Amino acid sequence: MNISISKNQVIKDRLVHYFVLSIYLNLFIVTVFNFINWDLKFIDTSEIKRFKGYLNILTILVLILPFIKKTKMNIFPYLVLIPNLWLSNCNSAILGVLIALIALSLFYIYQNIFRFKILFYALFFIALTLSSQILLNLPENLDKESIQTQKFIVPTFLVDVHRQYIWSFSIKKISEKPLLGYGPDTSNFIEGSQEIIGSKYTGTMPYIPSHPHNFILEIILDTGLIGLVGFIFFIFYYNFKIFRKSDDKGKFLLILFFFYFWGSSLVNFSFWLGWWQVSYFFITSLISSFNLSKNQKT
Repeated sequence: MNISISKNQVIKDRLVHYFVLSIYLNLFIVTVFNFINWDLKFIDTSEIKRFKGYLNILTILVLILPFIKKTKMNIFPYLVLIPNLWLSNCNSAILGVLIALIALSLFYIYQNIFRFKILFYALFFIALTLSSQILLNLPENLDKESIQTQKFIVPTFLVDVHRQYIWSFSIKKISEKPLLGYGPDTSNFIEGSQEIIGSKYTGTMPYIPSHPHNFILEIILDTGLIGLVGFIFFIFYYNFKIFRKSDDKGKFLLILFFFYFWGSSLVNFSFWLGWWQVSYFFITSLISSFNLSKNQKT
């Protein structure tokens, strides 16, 4: 049995080694591409979009590196990641990191300084108030005349013009079918979903796209409030089961990934993308497997 355990440990160590090495290699490729295109980006102010979506996944893989393998080399991916997010204009990943850091800070305070749950309730109230103020002050009219004379109440540095229009469009459509929605991944076929916005502020993105760029709005739009309730119950129950069986380090890792993923999804591409969902469940499984293997050793 000891021989079998040692072999399994060797296999695991090799897998971890190659996994970490692949993260380094992928980040190196992205970095080289971004810096080769540095001059081009600042000459014509175009965005380097090729790795923009991929950076959402690569970011979380870099963030969890210290939890997977402890080495001083991990400082370099962290330092390289920052300019990559900036050069690629990957705002969703940046938002995810900020939300994850806030969540980790609150969890640390709760675990080590004082255990007052009112802290979480207060933050939830602030987040709910801020979100409601943003959604209630989006552009109301989407006709061509109103769009040309639109004055934005929500600061455009907080929510860009394009998202303000597509969120407003999505909310109007949600009000038509609030309970069951239009069907999973069918927002592309909703009337008006591919019309040109016609605003000079949307730059190279003139269309109302086929998805709201916000996972909550998209789930409600496609599956209604009933679908959203079912989804929230499943995700929290699924993660709570893992959370309970994790040690403190594993809990920090799970919180980091959970809030990064869903935080970035607040302004991200379609929730229904297969690779996006697979990435979530694969990394969650990876985190839980590390937690369980450590608990079995102890």
